[in-house]
Amino acid sequence: MENYQLIHGTYGLRREKSQAELEARQKAYPDLLRRHQERVTQALQRKQALEAALPQLTQQLADSKAARAAHYAQGVLFPKYRTFVLVCSLCELVQSGRCATLEGPQGAYQQLEAELQAGVDPHRLEPNPPPGGTVCRPGSSSSALPCSRPPPSL
Repeated sequence: MENYQLIHGTYGLRREKSQAELEARQKAYPDLLRRHQERVTQALQRKQALEAALPQLTQQLADSKAARAAHYAQGVLFPKYRTFVLVCSLCELVQSGRCATLEGPQGAYQQLEAELQAGVDPHRLEPNPPPGGTVCRPGSSSSALPCSRPPPSL
């Protein structure tokens, strides 16, 4: 008999706890539902804004591709270097003054090839810094190659 009361008492406690949890969940449900509906409404608004911008962005992309094709058709840039990262690397070499031209023994093509052969990966945005050197961060003078700046003095 004592065993029965112990089991029945435990069952009763679990039932009361379950009932209390159910009531708490039912009380919180309207707030959860409201927050979910707000998230759905915000997502739909973002979707509509993106769908509204899509035709303009599609046109801008087409214009950009046409401009790029027109520039490449002039034959100024060797086809091997017509990737985004390599074009940026070549621009950095010329704009920083490290190279005055694309071609020739001191040109940007030669410098970029030397860096590629030395193991500098132009596709890495944050390469390992050279010994004693610093790494350029995006927005500084180079985002693909180690900086030619000396390290800061300590």
